[in-house]
This record gives sequence, C-alpha cells and structure tokens, in this order.
Amino acid sequence: MRTRVAEILWGRRAFGALVLTLLALRSVAFVIGLVNLDECDFWLFGRMVRQHAVPYLDVADIKPPLTYAAFWVADLVGGHRPVAMPCLGLLAVLATALVLRAVARRWSGDERVGWAAAWLTLAACLCESPSASAEILMNLPAAGALYALVRAERDPRRRWDLAAGAAAGIATLFKLQAGILLVCFVLAAVSSARRRKEGIGPALVRATCITAGYAAPWALTVGLFAAGGALPGFLEWVIQRNLFQISSGSPFALRDVLTSMALALGGASFAWWLALRQVRRRGDGFQFALTILLVLTVLPVSIGRRFYEHYFLQFVPPLALLGAPQLVWLVIHFRALSRLRRAAVLVLAFAAPVIFLAFTWTRGFVGGYPGQEPRARAIAGWLRAHTAPSERMFVWGDYSALYCLADRLPGTRYMRTAPHVGDFDPMHVPADFDFRPYRSERDVAATLADLERNRPEMVVDTAPADLHRWSLFPLARVPELQSFIAAHYQPVSRPAGAVIYRRRDLVPPAGALVEAAPDGPSVR
Repeated sequence: MRTRVAEILWGRRAFGALVLTLLALRSVAFVIGLVNLDECDFWLFGRMVRQHAVPYLDVADIKPPLTYAAFWVADLVGGHRPVAMPCLGLLAVLATALVLRAVARRWSGDERVGWAAAWLTLAACLCESPSASAEILMNLPAAGALYALVRAERDPRRRWDLAAGAAAGIATLFKLQAGILLVCFVLAAVSSARRRKEGIGPALVRATCITAGYAAPWALTVGLFAAGGALPGFLEWVIQRNLFQISSGSPFALRDVLTSMALALGGASFAWWLALRQVRRRGDGFQFALTILLVLTVLPVSIGRRFYEHYFLQFVPPLALLGAPQLVWLVIHFRALSRLRRAAVLVLAFAAPVIFLAFTWTRGFVGGYPGQEPRARAIAGWLRAHTAPSERMFVWGDYSALYCLADRLPGTRYMRTAPHVGDFDPMHVPADFDFRPYRSERDVAATLADLERNRPEMVVDTAPADLHRWSLFPLARVPELQSFIAAHYQPVSRPAGAVIYRRRDLVPPAGALVEAAPDGPSVR
C-alpha cells in the first residue's frame, strides 16, 4: 500500500495521476464554459486582434499584451471558445506544475521533492475558480525565472542570471505585478554574494545581468509597438491606467476584504502550512530567495486594496517550492505521527480539494457563473436571433460576457464601460454611489468617436436590467452619449429589461418600440 501511494505521488504513474487530478479540479470549466468575466475580456481582445484591430487603439484594456496573445493563440488553435478557454487554463497550470517540478528537483537533487512541488502547485491554485486568469498565465514564465535562478546559484557564468531576468520580464508582460520577481532576484543575488563573502563586485555583476535580462523583453515590446504606431496607446493603457488604478484604491468594504482573504488563504491552506514549516528551517541561498518572494508577494497582491481571490494565485510558485520538502517528509514519516496528527494532516490535505470541487459544482448547479446569468442569457439569445454574426454592438455596462454569450464583437474599443465611470466594480460600491466625480471625459469622447467611425448596428443598455448592478450607472448621467444614441439609434426590444437599440437607418418604421427606456433616449 505504501509503495502504491509513493508511486502515485512521485513514481511512474505520477504524471497521469497529476493530469487526472487537475482535470477533476477544473472539470466545471469544461461543462459550464464561462466561469470568469475576465476571461471574456481576454478572449474578446484576442478575437478582435484576429479581426485586424490594433491593440490598445482599436481594442483597449489594461492588461499587458501577452495575456491577450495567449487567448489569441487559444482562439486560433481551439476555435470554439467554451472549449478553448478551459483548455488554456488547464495547460497553463499543468505546464507550471512541471516547470516547478524541474525547479524543485534541481534545487534539492531529489526526484520526490520535484513531484511534491508539482502536486502543491495544484493545491496552491485552490484559492480561485478554475478560470484562465492572468495570474495563471503569468505563473508559467515566473516558474521559468525561478528555474534559471536556481541554476544561476550554482553556475558562475552569468547566462542564467540573464535568463532569470528575461523570464521575469516576460512574466510582467502577462501582468505587471510579476515585477516583484526582479526585486526578489536582485536581493537574492546580493545576499548570495554576501553569504559567500565575495564582496560587492560580483553582487553588482549579477544584479546588472538580472536587470538587463528583465529589460530585454520590455525593450522588444516597446520597439514593436512603436514600429506599429501604437506606442502611445500601449503606454496609456498598460502603464498609466494601471498606475492610476493602483493609486486610486478601491471602495472594498472590510467584510469583502476579509471574505476574499479567507477564501483565498483557506483554499490553499495546506500549501501555506507546509511552506511556512519550511521557512522556519535554515536553508541555502535559493530558499532565501523563495522566502523573500513569498513575503514580498504580499505587496502586489494587496497594493490596489481590491483583494480578488485570483490575485492570490501569484503566491503559487513560492508556496509549491517551499512546501515540497515538507510534503516529502510528511509522506515518509506519516506512520510515525500520532493518530491525532495523522488525522489533522489528512483533513488539511484533502478538505480543501473536496470543498473546492463541491463549491465549484454547486455554484454551477445553482447557475452562479457569469455564463449562466439568466438576464445575460436572455439578452444574448435575442441578439443571436435578430442579428447577423458579422454585426457589431456597443454595450453600456460592465458585463463583457454578453458579447461572448451572443457571439458578437464590440463596435468600439471598449469591452466594458466601467472605465467611463471611474473603473469601479459595481458589486463593490454602495447603493447611493455617485460616479459623476469620477467620469472619464476622454473615454466618453473616445467612445463617441468609435461610434461615429465604426457605426455598430446595435446598442445595448444594461442599466434598466440592472445587469451586474449597472443600474447604479444610468445612461442619462452621461448626456453626450445619451444624445448620440437618441440621434442615431432606435429602441427595438427589451429582453430581460435591457433596452436594445438598432441604428435608425436599419430599422423599418413599424419595427420600433413606442416607449423608451427609463433614463434612456426617447423615440423621435
């Protein structure tokens, strides 16, 4: 029995068992298809680029380009969005687990520790629904950076420092918060030089190599966008708007913060427990780097004070690597533990995945995922039935899943209109929230320019339907946009309470509604 368990964990059957476990943990995504709103933004961005839209000019969002590039590839290869998105998430987690296995094996010299890191990668991912998030994608190059760093700790040649920096730079092109890797790697290089009593010279050389490697992917990216004439848009959306979002904070209530942290930390509690056990023990320079990374990752996770559960996925690489030696020790010495400690370890190890599976599937059964929202499905159903696949639309709302469910593309550069009203999450603002002081005139002006230039066939106002609490942001409070829609569009239907408008030159006189939406344009 003990041999069979060891074989499943880190023997010949380990890879198959790892894949099957990962499939089980992420199975709901393959059945539901759409489990996260961010996935819709990423998929739409990639699909619009496939339709020849220029990134950050014709289609815009605040993530760095490689996140959208990954969805572009998934859409190109997979073709069918409900399958492509969960496949992308599964492959990203599996690849990250295998790279972290290689890191742990190189660090420890023990094959068992390598497989333990792979298993703990899955355990540390239990803090968020099984979506293909930016953090999931970012963790793969971050794991590659850690592999290069562990090689650099033992190789006097500086090529591995360059590689570590380059991989960290690539990770930030998925999400900027991965920049904490550069800070940690430089600190680790300085600490390693001091530990070996090498003086400041070698430390500076290593730090310079890491920084140069980090800068290379960014220099290449900036050069490509400059050559394509899209550099101002890239700098505005990826740098300026991200910094503004961080500095502006968030209206998260304390209850929301505590709930999010409890879910995130509780889901990955086994990995956290093992990692903290290892931190208490003396280690080498690489363990010091992992400890620094674990501690400093608190900064990018909390800096915007939003505390979404998927932010905590950034802890996955240091948790999996630090916890791996302790997992091997526990398995080897399991029988030597007291009955009470054995029971506690089993509960801690298996409660989280069981609860995770129960929660994700229960949420699916009760219709709790974005793709199951009944109002969104009703609106999307009407759009599919009454528009051609080539027709574009503009949605006044913060529910990009509407585009995905309708299988229609945006008619402006915006997939969500939250940037127009301060870029707040409607679910986290009070009922009496007044967004007018936060109105973004440049986004309203850009939308009007896009509507004039692209002339999308449809406009959907989700505020009357209160889809994703968008009733807090009625169109009447953006009079320029309201007037434009009144002049050029005519209401034709009200599925699920939303008001759908078609361009006036496309609507037969008998096809228009007589009444208008509350706070919306009136028929003339």
